Amino acid sequence: MITEIDVLLAQKGNKEAFSRLVKALELPMYRVARSIVRSDEDCADAIQETILKAYKSIAQLKKPHFFKTWFMRILINECNQFLRQRKRTIPVAVLPEEHAESAEYGKVDLWEAVNRLEDTLRLIVKLHYLEDMSVGVISELLEPALSGTGSPVDEHTYAGVIDLMPAEDLPNHFKLQMDISQIGSTKGRWSFSIPVTKMASTNKVVLPMITKSYGDITLTVKKVLFTPGSTELDVEVKQPADAGRFIQYDLFDDKGTQLQRRSGSGRGQTDGPISISTFSQRYGPVSPLPKTITIRPFVDLPFQGPLTESKAPLDQMPTEEKPISLSQGEAGHLLITQVERLPDKTLVHYRTEGLIPQEQANPLWIEDSGGNKYLQLQKPSITVDPVHYRFVKEFPAFTEKEQLTFVTRELTPPGYLKELEITVPLEP
Repeated sequence: MITEIDVLLAQKGNKEAFSRLVKALELPMYRVARSIVRSDEDCADAIQETILKAYKSIAQLKKPHFFKTWFMRILINECNQFLRQRKRTIPVAVLPEEHAESAEYGKVDLWEAVNRLEDTLRLIVKLHYLEDMSVGVISELLEPALSGTGSPVDEHTYAGVIDLMPAEDLPNHFKLQMDISQIGSTKGRWSFSIPVTKMASTNKVVLPMITKSYGDITLTVKKVLFTPGSTELDVEVKQPADAGRFIQYDLFDDKGTQLQRRSGSGRGQTDGPISISTFSQRYGPVSPLPKTITIRPFVDLPFQGPLTESKAPLDQMPTEEKPISLSQGEAGHLLITQVERLPDKTLVHYRTEGLIPQEQANPLWIEDSGGNKYLQLQKPSITVDPVHYRFVKEFPAFTEKEQLTFVTRELTPPGYLKELEITVPLEP
């Protein structure tokens, strides 16, 4: 287990503390390195170089809370160094901790297909479908400076929204400088200087400062910000530094509608044996402004156990009255209501019903008659109706004679910490 206390001790030259940190990362290091270099010999060399460089430079780490992120970045760079010698580099910035593969995965066809994917996609698939991480979280982990959503419009155009989360308040007037070194597989140098002026808006800020405690966890809701494009939650959590828990939050309006989770960021520090973390999470917008907003915290746990799929063939075109129903286990169902077979693409319209409807929208893919799987991770589902949980997802074009099968997987609803649930009243 990684603790900030061990990081601080290691920065002061404590070899035993550094050894404990390395021990805690043994499995994640191997999983990450093995996924990139694909050679046990190169994997061992990359890990050895990473440990040596980390030991020499740990004193330069400014934020002990981000030790694992910092350490994994060194590992990725070392793995890429081996690949550069073979003229094959994987553009990945940071990878989160991975866990041991279940023996059951070897029996699942999907797992075999994942291992045949292009390198970066393979890593994203593992995090999203096997480690149960949301697209927003993966985006935040792989590109820590930015996060956002979007999808390709055509072969040469990508449209979306980038979320910038500055640590300080911005001035009323400034120039936003953006430097880009790679777009897709094309490398180059593009620079944009964008003048920015703050505008009057209908944003609403609520400062509840409501605190609840349960066991060894103390949660404070500090701010809730409502804008036309998003909802932002700021919280503070105090818990033992060695607890090793990562707490996430779902938001629900006064009608019980779950808001879509997007990007998030956080930072932390230790005060003796206590870890104090502040976290900012963004969600989809809510309109009109509800009378209350409810925060339901839960401990984020990795996906464990066998990967259980649910399949349904496209025998006849679905309708609202007769949808194609896919079970998602305890979480609920995914209901396909329309399939548009267009000349250049296939659009699948669906809705979700269950305990975590926004999260249930993510795992949906298509298998063709040859067993090929179309995961479409680069084209995430688009929310059509966030209140009634309606979505549309784009897939490649298929011939009319092609036998298609829709696939999802079982999901486990989060174990909400009811004792820490907080409802914030919103005055007009």
